[in-house]
This record gives sequence, C-alpha cells and structure tokens, in this order.
Amino acid sequence: MRRSMVLVAVAIVLVAVSAPAAAGSGSTWHRNNYGSGHERFHCADGNVWQCTYDNVREPDMTWNPKSMGLFNGTAQDAAWCPGWARAVCDHATTIVVGATTYGLNEPGAFTWWEEVIFTDGDGVAPMYRYYIGPQFEAMCPWYATWSDALANDFECIWPS
Repeated sequence: MRRSMVLVAVAIVLVAVSAPAAAGSGSTWHRNNYGSGHERFHCADGNVWQCTYDNVREPDMTWNPKSMGLFNGTAQDAAWCPGWARAVCDHATTIVVGATTYGLNEPGAFTWWEEVIFTDGDGVAPMYRYYIGPQFEAMCPWYATWSDALANDFECIWPS
C-alpha cells in the first residue's frame, strides 16, 4: 500500500510538472522592443492579477533603462478589444483589464491603462499588451521566452 501511494504521488508530481501552465498563470513574458531592449513581464493570476514589468540588460542591446512597473488587473468576460486590432482580438482567450504604474516610488511615476490579452497563438503572438493610454494606443506582442521574442515579429499594432 505504501509503495502504491508513493507511485501515485510521483505520478501526480510528474503530471503537474509536465502539464502546460494556464495562460498567464505564474508566467513570465518577454518582448524585443524594436531590437533595442529586452522587456520582461511576470504575472501571477488570482482574483486580482499582479504583474511586474522590468528591463533585462542584454550585452548586444543599446536600450537598458532600469524601468520598473506594477500591473494590477482583473480578468473580464466581456472586455473591449479595438477593431483596429481584429487580427489579435479574434484569437483572444483571456483579457485582463487594469493599469500599470511605472516608476514606482520615484518622482514622475505615472499610470498607464492596459489590457493583457492572451490568445490561442494561431498566427498571432501568445500574449499582447494593449496600451490604452493616455500617452498613446498600441498593441504589442509578447512571448513566453526571450529566444521566442527574438525569433518573432516585434512590431506593435497601431490604430489606423
């Protein structure tokens, strides 16, 4: 009996380790910012999603600010997705609505309204951050690994 319990426990651990994580659940996302900087966005989901944003120093990239941000949001069943980004919106599986405060505990800190959009990945990036404003609007692709971010299109989608 003890041996069976150990085998069951090992099987459960193996399944848990090998199963893909749910979109955004404790995940880290990467963005190649137009070939000049490595942006990172780490999320933990729950009743309120909390994600941290920072930049990773890369030796071959010129843009390496020490930017930090904190996103707080909630998943929405009927979130708004802009018509000018229909290619992404048609593949959305989860949309988290909230805001990121950049420059935490620094003079000049500001808040940017955003949506974090997880997709089915069918012809689009697996995740997008839709920067609603007030500075400007754009929807930018994010990837599960830095190598994926380097290998894929980094162009943001802008309103036409």
